[in-house]
Amino acid sequence: MKLFSLKVFLFLLPIFIMMFSEEYMLRRIPNDYTKKREVMLDKEQEFQVLSLGSSHTYYGVDPQYFDLATFNASHISQSVDVDYILVHEYLKNKKSIKYVTLPIDYQSLFRRLSKGSTNWRMKNYVLYYDLAEVDNFKNNFEIMNFNYKVSLSRLFNYYVRGKDEVTSDQKGFAHIHVSNKSDLQLEEELRASAIKTAKRHTAASDEHFEYNTQVLRDLAKELKKQDITLVLYTSPCHSSYVELLDENQLSKTLDFANSFAGEYDNIHYVNYLQNPIFKTRDFSDSDHLNEEGAHKLSVLLNQEINKLEKAI
Repeated sequence: MKLFSLKVFLFLLPIFIMMFSEEYMLRRIPNDYTKKREVMLDKEQEFQVLSLGSSHTYYGVDPQYFDLATFNASHISQSVDVDYILVHEYLKNKKSIKYVTLPIDYQSLFRRLSKGSTNWRMKNYVLYYDLAEVDNFKNNFEIMNFNYKVSLSRLFNYYVRGKDEVTSDQKGFAHIHVSNKSDLQLEEELRASAIKTAKRHTAASDEHFEYNTQVLRDLAKELKKQDITLVLYTSPCHSSYVELLDENQLSKTLDFANSFAGEYDNIHYVNYLQNPIFKTRDFSDSDHLNEEGAHKLSVLLNQEINKLEKAI
């Protein structure tokens, strides 16, 4: 029996070594999560505005257009419950923060990252932000979230081609260049993407609504204790996307945002969903801004914060 066990062990040993090596090497690839966490932990890097949220912030809020020092701590698909955890875990390192900006968009109150189709992204918070998630064991490992071909491609890209996975700049903003396509071609592409995106963002039920609204209330209370103002905004989207949204889900979102802003004196809300200053050429797809659109949104948010500064 001992001899059999030894043979099995020796047979499996190379496989375990290969898996361990693959996991170690994948975790060593620089990415946005490690980079942004370093900034959040660095007490020497002080800023006064922290921008949270999903891809609408990631591609839509450019800190260079704010008068106060600003950092974009958003990630693609980051949901409001994850935003709250980041604030709870990391804000203690940033005593200089006066404002937190957060989008409250069509899908914000109806989804949670850990419960959706992109829940594999939760492993990035477990592995690189040290946030505990006890209900999904596989999020403790890179190799359990991708098939072998994807992992091999990532390893090849970094260790052979020298291409890391950092896609944001030093202030956390990810640039999407303005398209050089014709207005007609761009309009057609936005309308095509709107059909798929509006369908994906429309929730099948309200199952996460109560949870997310309570998370936002907890966030507002925590920020108020630290004398921080929460600037909520609804991100601008192309008209082709807005036209396809479910009226009930949209009105429920906007109604909550307006009433929520009245519940606490440290909340300020503004709705940019159909703001006319955003034109077709400001969008990279039906619900994401390019860097020109991000310029406009960042200037608008900066103006709101400046108004709040003057009112103090």
